[in-house]
Amino acid sequence: MRRLLALFLFGALALAAPIRQVVVEGGDPVLQALARAALPFGEGDEPGDLEAARKAILETGYFRDARLFLEGDVLKVVLTPYPPIAEVRVEAKAFPEENLLRFLEENYALGKEATYNPLRAQEAAQGLSRAYRQNGFPFAPKVEVEAKEAGGRMVLTFRVAEAPEVKEVRLQGATLLPEEDLLKLLAPLKGPFDFAKYQEALRAIAGRYEEAGYRFSGPDPEASALEDGLLTVRVREVRVVGVEGEGLDLAGFPLKAGDFLHYPRLLEGVQALSKALSRVVNFTLVPEGEGVVVRLEAGPEGGGIARVELTGNTAFPPETLLALLRLKPGEVYTPALAQEDARRIALFYQEKGLQVADVRYGFQDGVFRLEVVELKIGGYRLEWQGDHRTREEVILRELPRPGSLFSVAELRKAIARLLATGLLAEPPRVSLAPGGSPDQALVVLGLKEARTGLFQPAIGWSSLEGWSGSLSFKEANLFGLAHQVSLDLSFVQNEARDNLSFSASYAIPWLYLDYLDLKEVRTSLSFGVFSTPIGNNKLLQGPTDTGWEYTERRTGGSLSLSRPFSKDLDNLRLTLGLAARRSAFALEVYDPKAPCDATGADPTRPCDPGSQTYKDPAYVKTLLPAPGWTLRLDTGATYLDVDDPRFRTQGYEASLATGLGLSLPDTGGRSFFVPLVATGKTYLGLDPEKRQALAFRLSAGTLLGFPPESERFFLSGGG
Repeated sequence: MRRLLALFLFGALALAAPIRQVVVEGGDPVLQALARAALPFGEGDEPGDLEAARKAILETGYFRDARLFLEGDVLKVVLTPYPPIAEVRVEAKAFPEENLLRFLEENYALGKEATYNPLRAQEAAQGLSRAYRQNGFPFAPKVEVEAKEAGGRMVLTFRVAEAPEVKEVRLQGATLLPEEDLLKLLAPLKGPFDFAKYQEALRAIAGRYEEAGYRFSGPDPEASALEDGLLTVRVREVRVVGVEGEGLDLAGFPLKAGDFLHYPRLLEGVQALSKALSRVVNFTLVPEGEGVVVRLEAGPEGGGIARVELTGNTAFPPETLLALLRLKPGEVYTPALAQEDARRIALFYQEKGLQVADVRYGFQDGVFRLEVVELKIGGYRLEWQGDHRTREEVILRELPRPGSLFSVAELRKAIARLLATGLLAEPPRVSLAPGGSPDQALVVLGLKEARTGLFQPAIGWSSLEGWSGSLSFKEANLFGLAHQVSLDLSFVQNEARDNLSFSASYAIPWLYLDYLDLKEVRTSLSFGVFSTPIGNNKLLQGPTDTGWEYTERRTGGSLSLSRPFSKDLDNLRLTLGLAARRSAFALEVYDPKAPCDATGADPTRPCDPGSQTYKDPAYVKTLLPAPGWTLRLDTGATYLDVDDPRFRTQGYEASLATGLGLSLPDTGGRSFFVPLVATGKTYLGLDPEKRQALAFRLSAGTLLGFPPESERFFLSGGG
């Protein structure tokens, strides 16, 4: 019995022996260290519950499976980690994807080549939702995570539900301004939630409060919320809790406790105190509860302003900017008021679409000095997404020149011109980077090149026309210079058996040469050649229909030059064109239903074939128009004043086209003719978003002189 008890005790001691070594297999060294740290026991400890230890390792989220077992006094851990991440995507529009990806990588270690962790992915989704709320969203959007394994690697996709339906909009806390006026600013938010429109509406409300003088009042994004389709925008209107100023007579101060904080009245009070005391008066706003305490403090003696000096302003005359200032000759210089004047100048520039790098101010010897540091374009940096052929000069020539004032309006016009070239697949992303000096900014454009080539073969058959085919090639960015080339070849059945049609053209939208003003004024050059049949023309003898039809083949070429009148008058565009065309004519198959006179009363239309009748092809050929050449010199002028050349919703357009034509038939002789066409257009927008418009056009034209039959034209079509 004693021997059996001793044996049992020895076995128990053996089972409880401490772990001499922990061996971890699978995963990289970092993951192995993570698994070791997760173990509830280690080397030198007595082994505990292995299943609990396994769960502790799996709870880190980095491992798909883990096996733990003892081999004597050695604890073996075999890990099966999740695959590495091949790519992380965020499907969202409110914020740039690169910013969201950086947020996920820096805060949750979710990036390319990192080990996939489903727990971290869910935490990241929740964190991303909170980040949206903290960055201005009136709700925490739902974020779904999709993890797909492909080729032993994971692709993570975060989908942010940014656009729940807004069914109703309410405003809370607005008493200083008419609520109905503010609600009009929020009305466009109904429908799918749009963060950009939401921010624009909040800025508009804040601007209304600013215009009314309540600078620190306005929308409170943190207190605003979107719940169950109801968007509630909370407005915070700041009151004055108290006015303090040791040793100052505040009896006439325009702000009292309980008043709403009206910033212009605050400045008026400070200015009046400063002038009365001939001293600088400073103020601070101390938050207290939902309001502020205005603390006034008399400073050193202030100098009287004898003169105001303004420098650095080139965009506006001095008198325009001086009228904005509160500090004028006769006032006491106060830094707080000087700062406000500098701010007023900066805001004025901003309202006009310009920017200032700084407005420096100072006071010396009775002179209040303001130096406006206007922001200029220091240059451009083009960041292409993917491969591109377009040369930089093609992009840069559309943009405002380096050294010019940075103007939002001019930059928008330049981007519209870029998009009109068809070279870009999407509107460029625009950002600013520091330039070479404080008054310069580097404009950074993110560009993606569009596909500009087209090769289109086609073949067809119909029971009426038989076989037909066409071959078309177009390229709008030849040599990366935005040159445009077009080749078209087609085969269409024709009753005159004149089946082939060909045309080729080459256009240079901007003749960008270092000669005269060609680099300053967009001058375009185009030329083309063609040979095209035009069938089914009725053959008439005077007013009589012969029953025959003919085909006219037009073969020729053209050259056209177009440019604005000048750099400063680019709305007025002039065009000069030269064209030469030869016309040849061929009879088509005879129409058996041709009119005839069976009574014989009209000898010109007998029903029996014979010489010199409409049944005689040899005779009918003599009725065809005479082949010959037509030369034309065309001129035109177009004046365009519209809101957007790509989609016009307001404005007008007027054009006048004329020229001189010379007809030279092969039978001899010549004749001159003058075409004259005048056109007017106007546009009427149908909605504030400018997505719909009505266009009205009025055209009038005539032909003077003796034009050939083929020069007849009709006023119709669109554009």
